[in-house]
Amino acid sequence: MKKTALILFLTVFAASAVFGASSRQNRGDSFIFIGYTPVGLHLATLFSQPFSFGVILGETLEIGVEIGSWEDSDNDGDVTFSGEFNNKGVFMRWFPGNSFYFSLSAHKREWTLTATSTLSTGTVALATVTTTADVIGIGIGNQWMFDFGLYIGVDWVMLSGAASSDKTVTISSALTAAESAEARSDFEDAGDTLNDWSGLSGAVILTVGWAF
Repeated sequence: MKKTALILFLTVFAASAVFGASSRQNRGDSFIFIGYTPVGLHLATLFSQPFSFGVILGETLEIGVEIGSWEDSDNDGDVTFSGEFNNKGVFMRWFPGNSFYFSLSAHKREWTLTATSTLSTGTVALATVTTTADVIGIGIGNQWMFDFGLYIGVDWVMLSGAASSDKTVTISSALTAAESAEARSDFEDAGDTLNDWSGLSGAVILTVGWAF
């Protein structure tokens, strides 16, 4: 399976390098792009699989926005949660040559969850946990644009971190003072983990799209 995936990746890479040899000129002939990022070694991408769109300003610059979301359930230690992850941001790619680029991005990543925690007393605490992380990223990649408009892009490395983050915990269960303190600590720890996930760096992030 790993060998098949590697062969497929190398085939796509080779085809992109050959047929996207005039990427610089093709960018110059285009003005608008749309894209989809389905996969990568990056949690925010895997969770939200964002769509993107933007403008191409000549041969060297692209500016765009992206948005994606995810609904599911998971757990973090003693806390089980279900809810929604929203990922939206802006980005810029600068191309010094044909297909290689430097990127700069800013995203707001938010979790809104209903969470439960089983306390040491056996009581199950219920809460709403909301987190927000403002994430800045810089990266390098390649984007091969074909004559007929299709493009394939790979962010080889995306270094990112949260410039700021916040969390809100609203406990809705009737608890004793000691239980409330324990529950709040559990939920806040889970919120910190979610914000950490939002700010993680990534690699080999694939985007496919169309420019015209």
